[in-house]
Amino acid sequence: MDDEKWKKAVDKTEEVVFGYCALRENRKAKKASRKARYRSLKQQKGRVRALLHMVGEGIIFGIVYGIFWLIAGVMALRLKWLGERREKRYDSWQDN
Repeated sequence: MDDEKWKKAVDKTEEVVFGYCALRENRKAKKASRKARYRSLKQQKGRVRALLHMVGEGIIFGIVYGIFWLIAGVMALRLKWLGERREKRYDSWQDN
């Protein structure tokens, strides 16, 4: 009788121990999975952030570049108009 009780107790203990070990392994696996998922999300967010930075920099560069060419165009037109005015003055002075 004692042997049967002893075997049952040992079996029960083994079940508890193995169950606990399996539970711990499961928890570790879940935790590792969660960490990996968080890491991949973090990397994805980093990629998105980098892409947005690049797009933002491109937009800013485009605006600055456009303003530069706008100013250069206005300056060129002013020079052209001033040159035409000077030519007219010079021509009118020569006529007299």
